Amino acid sequence: MKSLNTDYLDVLLLHRPDALVEPEEVARAFDELEAAGKVRAFGVSNHTPRQIDLLKTAVKQPLLVNQVQFSITHSSLVAQGMTSNMTTSDDAFTRDGGGLVDYARVNKITLQAWSPIQIGHEPGIFLGSLDYPELNAEIEGAVANRNSR
Repeated sequence: MKSLNTDYLDVLLLHRPDALVEPEEVARAFDELEAAGKVRAFGVSNHTPRQIDLLKTAVKQPLLVNQVQFSITHSSLVAQGMTSNMTTSDDAFTRDGGGLVDYARVNKITLQAWSPIQIGHEPGIFLGSLDYPELNAEIEGAVANRNSR
């Protein structure tokens, strides 16, 4: 933590799920980091509800954050809750093991967006992109309106 110029982290996220994770090993690491005063809170990144439940079988600290890909152009997490059981939408089936947004709300887990201006899974950002003229016009209008106050 010397390179961060700090003695502790406010939040440590376990990045990307591992299909072969041993929850007891994660729990031991979390316990040691907490006991040493190195980490104050814990979370995960890109975990499904079932993956979080698996960790919770051994980890005693609350998992307070799940960092997920989310943006205006990548909002399937929200769409799933509105298109459930609709045959006209690709988001009608649940890819995340049971509704990640609802799970996070019930379990008091903050969803934190990563790459919130990235174009879905594609490289690049949507700000200023010619592929998103209406979105950029809305954003520019909102910024201009806010700056005129």
